[in-house]
Amino acid sequence: MKVLILLSILIITSCASFNGATGPIGPPGKEGKQGPIGPKGEQGKVGPRGPIGLPGKSVPEPIMDRVNQYLNLKDKSEIIVDVTSYSFGFAPMVTGFSFLTNFGRVFKLENKNIKTVGEIIELVAKIGNHNDFVSFSRNLSNENITQYFTAATSSGEIYISSDLINWTYLSQIELKR
Repeated sequence: MKVLILLSILIITSCASFNGATGPIGPPGKEGKQGPIGPKGEQGKVGPRGPIGLPGKSVPEPIMDRVNQYLNLKDKSEIIVDVTSYSFGFAPMVTGFSFLTNFGRVFKLENKNIKTVGEIIELVAKIGNHNDFVSFSRNLSNENITQYFTAATSSGEIYISSDLINWTYLSQIELKR
């Protein structure tokens, strides 16, 4: 039994580490393989940036009308600034002409059929609250190509539509002044 106790003490002391002098630190080992990608963390308090919205109205329209009357801008004449043709559908194809005024009003003259010009001109939309529209066009409408109309103001505001009725503000071209 004494031998067993002595043997136990000898094993315990030989396995115990002593705070002796340590040798120099060796060179770093080879870099291991990259581990698997972990789960995506939660988004912080600030979320992702959303799309740019449509321009807002800074002054209510009734007030702007009164300001325009005061400044005598309301008396500016409305004129037709551009015209373009259109065609919708395949069978039967609806064709005609659309006219844009400087106030952004769009009128259409729909043909009776593909060979006969129509007789009635009607208002179909008002694009925006500007009185400086200067340009109106459409891309070619071929098979499998969506037809788009664009309208521009002299101040560089660009609007787009696929049906002449619903117009969306697209962008503003920064013009040098």
